[in-house]
Amino acid sequence: MHGLTVLTYYVQHPALTKPWYQRFAARVMRRVFGQGEAWDDVLLETHPRGIGRRADAAVARLKAAGGTDMPGWVVVHAIAGELTVTSIDPGSTSGQTARSEQWARSVAEHRVLGKAEEISTRTTPPA
Repeated sequence: MHGLTVLTYYVQHPALTKPWYQRFAARVMRRVFGQGEAWDDVLLETHPRGIGRRADAAVARLKAAGGTDMPGWVVVHAIAGELTVTSIDPGSTSGQTARSEQWARSVAEHRVLGKAEEISTRTTPPA
């Protein structure tokens, strides 16, 4: 759940990231919320064993293919109707997973899905 939470937070707060991360996150969200793939499987493609040389190489490829300009479809302000991280109660002992997934879906729907500019469905650029 941590990986999806971090990804969603940075899509919603793009000024804290680099262009390559926004492109990567958009591809992940398209696959998860647009095509119905399991979010943990999609994220593990880039970090197959969490941390290590294979993950470092995958991230290096993402960075190299990411460009220097923020994609034009990135929204840097709040969007009416979009859930935020504050919709998840940190004190709650139940329902946090479902609420986190609802938040991520909301962000994907408002910021990624249905955008006019094509976002590739590959998680990593060609080697």
